[in-house]
Amino acid sequence: MSPVETKAEKEAPPVKASISLANLKHALKVVGSAIQRTATIPILQCIRMEQLPTGLALEGTDLDISIRATAAETSGLEKALVMPAEKLIAWTKLLTGEDVKISATTHRATLQCGRPKAVLPIVDASTFPQLSFVSKNEGITLKQGNLARALRFAQMSVSTDSSRYTLNGILIQGDGEHLRMVATDGHRMTVYNLPCEEKIADLLAPSRFVKALLPMLSDEEGGIDLAVDDEKIVATIAAGVAINVASRKMTGQFPKWENVFPKNKISVRVDAGELLSSLGRCIVLSDEKSCAIDLIFEPGGQLTIKGASADNGEAEESIQTGGAPESEFHTRVNGAYLHALLKILEGDITICLPETPGAALLFKATPHEGETLDYILMPMRV
Repeated sequence: MSPVETKAEKEAPPVKASISLANLKHALKVVGSAIQRTATIPILQCIRMEQLPTGLALEGTDLDISIRATAAETSGLEKALVMPAEKLIAWTKLLTGEDVKISATTHRATLQCGRPKAVLPIVDASTFPQLSFVSKNEGITLKQGNLARALRFAQMSVSTDSSRYTLNGILIQGDGEHLRMVATDGHRMTVYNLPCEEKIADLLAPSRFVKALLPMLSDEEGGIDLAVDDEKIVATIAAGVAINVASRKMTGQFPKWENVFPKNKISVRVDAGELLSSLGRCIVLSDEKSCAIDLIFEPGGQLTIKGASADNGEAEESIQTGGAPESEFHTRVNGAYLHALLKILEGDITICLPETPGAALLFKATPHEGETLDYILMPMRV
């Protein structure tokens, strides 16, 4: 872009607007999570800014996930502006002050906040994708804290193997009594239930949608609407800066998880924090590649945790349990998978043992009143 304005630019009536710096920073942070720097289509590296009846809206998309953040203020912006996202976000992060004033001509925009001023190129707004943040179906309303908790636990078990496409997301089911989140990577599975009197059609939520949404669930008691139709999932958060997140639904058939859910009857109870500390120290000396950890449940009400490798040495610790098997039960698990669970749990956890060492362990907990967690962990070869 030439630093010298063309005659047409000088003659074009300027677009003038103003937005509070706090709202602009928040909106850019939210919308920026939908933009990929490596996008091969240049327009997808941009942010669209437009004055709507509900406020000043900023939008970003990679075509799979789209985000709109709407600041509840009247900016004075008369037409949509599309600007490169990376430099706009980086420059705005370094600002201090109250308001950002924006003026624009045909090819460039000038942003000023006190003394700092930046000039950015403008992209033709007509080339920006037309985004929809409206679902054809009614949705359900949840507390942000409840949804965030369920998604965090489920996200642990999402597969990162791109060849197992249907495992790269979270199955969400709502039957009118509970909202259930299920995820598995073939080695572990999370099933999380929270009370919900509203129904929602079964859907597969992509992992990227979950990762983008989780940081936005910052108000524990605040509400979030979740709706799904034939094409997309739409999440709506009403706030000073309202947020809309729309994502394509995943296609394909999620495995029949109920068929592999263990029905273990032998139960022992342990303190999650105590088990986490002992497990963490044993992992340090375990095999770095497999992270194999031996768990030995003894009839006397003791759980022994062992980690060992030829290069690192070995570690062994014991903790007391509530309840015990009638005979010694020995199994080996991936310590990193168990450690990931215990890091976000507090209080007691129930471990349900199978009748044979070669079957899965079932970990049960109540992370929050009325909510239940089932975590299934497949054993490694002893």
